Amino acid sequence: MRDISPSMKDINDTLHCMVTCNKEPSRFSLLKSVVESFERDPDWAFWQDHFVVFDNDSSFEFSKDFINDHFKNVFWSKKNYGYWTAVSWLSSYADKMGYKFIYLIESDCPHYNIGNLRHARYSLEIDESIGMVRTSKFSIRDKHLYDKRDRRENSNIADWFVQYNMFTDKSATFEKTQSPLIWKTNLVGKVVGLHRVKELKESLDKLKGRNFSEIDFQRSFLDLFDHNAIMDEGIYDSAPSLAMSSVAGSYIDENNTAGYIPTRTGFITPLEDIDLVEFESTETRTL
Repeated sequence: MRDISPSMKDINDTLHCMVTCNKEPSRFSLLKSVVESFERDPDWAFWQDHFVVFDNDSSFEFSKDFINDHFKNVFWSKKNYGYWTAVSWLSSYADKMGYKFIYLIESDCPHYNIGNLRHARYSLEIDESIGMVRTSKFSIRDKHLYDKRDRRENSNIADWFVQYNMFTDKSATFEKTQSPLIWKTNLVGKVVGLHRVKELKESLDKLKGRNFSEIDFQRSFLDLFDHNAIMDEGIYDSAPSLAMSSVAGSYIDENNTAGYIPTRTGFITPLEDIDLVEFESTETRTL
């Protein structure tokens, strides 16, 4: 297929956002591996000026200096508001700053081939029926190895998922699009990935004022879009976050002693109640 997606250097309507919270060594180590993956990628230069970090009160001793050294725009919260509040704030910030798309990043998942995000952006631009694009490691040819309901000896358990839409009671479908690497699907939307700013903000606004789960977000997003998309090959790997020595946000429970807040459930703090300090730098260091 001919590559008709805009080059990275011509894209300035996408805000790349990462939520961090480092309260012990394992999360900080994962963050360092993510930063290393960015900085060795030739397209990192095109992300840097459109990249924001929301830090949820990291307290591990090296975190603040490290993050300030490697990112130009950082917002430091005075307390840990949780993942969903951070995402809500970032979507509102992206909307306020005039961005059209927002790419939400896990701070424990190293990236690769980040320039391929342009294909995801292009797919949203040319097909308004697609809500968001999943960008985790995936293979359309070997999709059976990523099917959580079809476990095999060589399944990719770090990035597998249920290839079924529980709301529509239909198995996953994958349809080729005009954009290289991007396949249209009836799978539910994920918060992590490339979104349309206004629509992500709308789906999160519906959840405000109550406790909710990740499934509630998926239901809210489905009200806006019947279809999403998934990137063949992906651009990030979840495997490091599942290492035995690491604390994975998705598996944190209410009884953890480090001070983390679970990500599978959440509550969105009103924007006016969020206490932040902004750090802006004109220079960054590399590892």
